[in-house]
Amino acid sequence: MLRYARNFVEQLPKKKEVILPNVVISRNLVLILVESLQSWPVGLRVGTNDITPYINGLLDDTTTVYFSRVMSQVKDGRSSDAQLIINTGLLPLATGAASSLCATNTFPSIAFALKEKSDVSASFICDDKTYWNQGATTVAYGFDYLYDRLQGDGERKVADENLFSKSLPILKGMKQPFYAQLVTLSSHEPYVKPIMFDIPLLNENFESDEVRNYLIAVRYVDRCIAGFIEGLKKEGLYDNSIIVIIGDHEQMTFNTYEGREQVKAEDCFVPFIIVNSPLTSRHTNKVCGQIDIYPSLLNLMGCFDYSWRGFGESVFSDEISDYAAFRTGISAGGINVPDSVKKYRDECWKVSDILLRMNYFNK
Repeated sequence: MLRYARNFVEQLPKKKEVILPNVVISRNLVLILVESLQSWPVGLRVGTNDITPYINGLLDDTTTVYFSRVMSQVKDGRSSDAQLIINTGLLPLATGAASSLCATNTFPSIAFALKEKSDVSASFICDDKTYWNQGATTVAYGFDYLYDRLQGDGERKVADENLFSKSLPILKGMKQPFYAQLVTLSSHEPYVKPIMFDIPLLNENFESDEVRNYLIAVRYVDRCIAGFIEGLKKEGLYDNSIIVIIGDHEQMTFNTYEGREQVKAEDCFVPFIIVNSPLTSRHTNKVCGQIDIYPSLLNLMGCFDYSWRGFGESVFSDEISDYAAFRTGISAGGINVPDSVKKYRDECWKVSDILLRMNYFNK
């Protein structure tokens, strides 16, 4: 199996280098990994109520790049799998969480790639570092610092407000350029009661209270992101930072909002939003996978010479496959996509599992 995986990696087609205009090598990367944020609530209006008014404003900015059709590709590790995929360019284990079973592995990563350019990196989380074994994976993924338990003693519903308010002064004091990963929590399930009560959404009709409470949680996260980004501007950090907002995995799928039982692949899309980017505004209808975020971030940050480019494709390439598979095997896109491309994209799941279990990069 290891020989098969090694041959697969060694025979990876050389990716055409995507040279982005106006890339500034020394900019900060601020990655906000948003708990359970899916694409369908972004831009959604219920009655006269916008679910994501601040993010909507960001999408209207000419320096924002938005990919709305990104397939969630986490498995048993859920949020920890999202960190694995985005930071290392690998897909998760077939069974089990890599954060527990592979935390002592050697990994290539965004943080290690940026470290070659002398960037400092830090991860900010609401939970204790033992949750999803983040104390160990933070080190394995190359982060220099971990700030945990930023939720404080408050309820989960105020976790994100605390996360952002406590992270901001730390970022202000960090040497630039830096890579900061902030992992939110307030929009985590269960959605048994609303986390805000001063909101007109409470008076709207939904398929269920669970759907309503999820959207209220997303509205709260939007408010917290607004405070954080405006804080970056106030502290003089915004202009030299690229801010990336990504949903970590599907949770409240679009079919639930619509009242459909059948889950389609399109119901599981998560957003990939790049704010204050060096590119002009771009939205695309092509399907991407979470596996494509890693090489895209390498492109965006000018890490052209890093040895591991990941299994995915840069979303900035004109040749992106427009095909991605969900963990259950259902897929999206694929119209006019050659079978060889589909086979490669599907085979990456199997190979990633082998590489993780064999600690392939420990050499």
